[in-house]
Amino acid sequence: MTRAIDWWFLDRTSGRYVIGQFPNVVLWVFLAATAFGWLVDSDSVIGHGSRLVATLALGWWASAEMWSGVNPFRRALGIAAGVVVTMRILGGW
Repeated sequence: MTRAIDWWFLDRTSGRYVIGQFPNVVLWVFLAATAFGWLVDSDSVIGHGSRLVATLALGWWASAEMWSGVNPFRRALGIAAGVVVTMRILGGW
């Protein structure tokens, strides 16, 4: 069980366990755009723009995590976020 946990959560470069990290700029943009979107009318141009910015930022972050996440857990998190972005683009969410 310990080997599985190490494989899933261990950062290969630092040897530390990584589940979450302090958000980077792109994730802050996503969070800010999402919060701003809650404050404005969702059917307005500003609401649509806020959703677009949030979706693009989340997509950027997801692709970065998928390809260069520090461990398999972070890469899986990127894949999950990529699924959310895809669903938002296709209109499922």
